[in-house]
Amino acid sequence: MGPLAGIRILDLSRHLAGPYASTLLGDMGAEVIRIEKPGGDDDRRYGFGLLNGDSSTFVCRVRNKKSMTLDLRSSPGQEIFRRLTATADVVLENYGVAGRKELGIEYDILKQANAGIILVSVSGYGSWGPSANKLSFDPIAQAACGSMSFSGFPEDDRPARAAVAWVDYAAALHAAVGILIALRHREKTGKGQHVDVSLYDTAVSLVGMQGFLTEYLIYGHERQKTGNATPYAYADTFRAKDGWVFIHLGRDSIWRRFIKLIGREELANDPRFSSDARRAENRSLINEIVQPWAAARTVAEITQLLEKQRVPCQKVNTLADVVADPHLKARDMMLDVDYSPKGKVPIPGIVIKLSESPGKIEERISLLGEHSEEILTGIGYTKDEIATLKGKGII
Repeated sequence: MGPLAGIRILDLSRHLAGPYASTLLGDMGAEVIRIEKPGGDDDRRYGFGLLNGDSSTFVCRVRNKKSMTLDLRSSPGQEIFRRLTATADVVLENYGVAGRKELGIEYDILKQANAGIILVSVSGYGSWGPSANKLSFDPIAQAACGSMSFSGFPEDDRPARAAVAWVDYAAALHAAVGILIALRHREKTGKGQHVDVSLYDTAVSLVGMQGFLTEYLIYGHERQKTGNATPYAYADTFRAKDGWVFIHLGRDSIWRRFIKLIGREELANDPRFSSDARRAENRSLINEIVQPWAAARTVAEITQLLEKQRVPCQKVNTLADVVADPHLKARDMMLDVDYSPKGKVPIPGIVIKLSESPGKIEERISLLGEHSEEILTGIGYTKDEIATLKGKGII
């Protein structure tokens, strides 16, 4: 029994952001019912396939979830969903403004079935504003928020996106926090509400939190590409004898420890390197010192020397390096989970470590529609009625 036991979430969302939000809450004990169209939603097959035909990205996000199929575009399907809503705490969806209206899952409709229901909408641009009806995915949000304009290397004029879908996953975190806040509000007032989270707002907020938008609005300063270097301090990747290493020399104390280590203590009195900002401005001069030093050593030699002096550094790992990392094992960040009847599959572990009420991965990864009959029985449908719904393709 996790800390969110007793909370029922009807998850209509697909792809990354919405499903990851419900995964986080399912790990903490919430009952999450993933509802897909009969035959399964398209995100099951997005990415590399695994044992049961589901993609690796999909399998990582459906742990601790029950699976139900339902044709929400049919009248019987919408009636079933209204009855489910009466038993639920949260409805999570990412259909957008038009999709919510078409499927009858707008907040004003859902609260008629359950005054305390919390509708959580995760979309590209939110529920209002000039762009509300535009379609979006993570790379679209990366393009919209400005981050692609200053990502990449100065010598390449092409905008660059991040390979990891940071906007999707950050939006998921905001949605999960929004759900917890709304549950707390309902606990105090008895009232549900509509939680609106967009990829656009998320991406713009995170770019803004870096200070980049404020800098532009006040000073007209447009961020430029710096490759792997950081804008506020000296840091970069360096080629060693046998690979790459990232070294971060932010803060004066770290800088002084580093130059002492490499035998260049006179640089402590050089005005060009007197602060993080000056070192960032003059990074090319520091590169001329650090790169030869790194090139003469192996990655292991560099990291051992720097770690001993408390200088932040890290080998640039491949995926093979990551899964072999003993720290990953110590933190339980990849776990083998039962994958239906066909064996186990490795998926990411639980990020939030709680000392008194830790999350768990308790359920094996469900088969498509495996829990449909159980869930329908729980809201009053008979076996004959369920058989009829199956025969008509409603579930």
